[in-house]
Amino acid sequence: MRVLFISDVYFPRVNGVSTSIRTFREDLASCDVETLLVAPRYEPELAPEHGILRVPATRVPRDPEDRRMSWRALKRTLDALPHGSFDLVHIQTPFLAHYAGVRCARRAGVACVATYHTFFEEYLHHYLPVIPRPVSRLLARSFTRSQCAAVQALIAPSEPMREVLEAYGVRTPGHSSPISVGWRTRRTSAFCCRCSRRC
Repeated sequence: MRVLFISDVYFPRVNGVSTSIRTFREDLASCDVETLLVAPRYEPELAPEHGILRVPATRVPRDPEDRRMSWRALKRTLDALPHGSFDLVHIQTPFLAHYAGVRCARRAGVACVATYHTFFEEYLHHYLPVIPRPVSRLLARSFTRSQCAAVQALIAPSEPMREVLEAYGVRTPGHSSPISVGWRTRRTSAFCCRCSRRC
């Protein structure tokens, strides 16, 4: 099995998403699952890394650590992948990577899963402080339902996060897996295999 990971963030940006992607890929490799990660390019540019394609990116206003990938360059990178080179798309973040991942999976005719890392309604007001917090929470929940409906399956990094998604009204099949724990990642690998066969 071959899995295409797409993320709006990865090392050298240090956070929980970067760490879990690395752990996930290492554990999947131990199960003979091949992975390719598409992620932003950071400055200074790093040496080429096996299994990682870097997409040109720019700084995010008011956020010096993160980068925003060029939509055109991201599409070009994904469209250049040979047909049949992956069996499943695994989205890691709810920004450009999400929309590019859904588009890529549809064009390739493969299933698409997403890991929902972040309790997004608690963060949206930081990005849109002019919107009253009750309104931003409603927007975040609607945004989450819409994104989750676009994929075939969800992975939550904890049972409380899976319960939050259910409370939002998300109906996409889900699986909770603390992906920093290897044997649970292997369970998630089996879950991804089942998802790829549903397509």
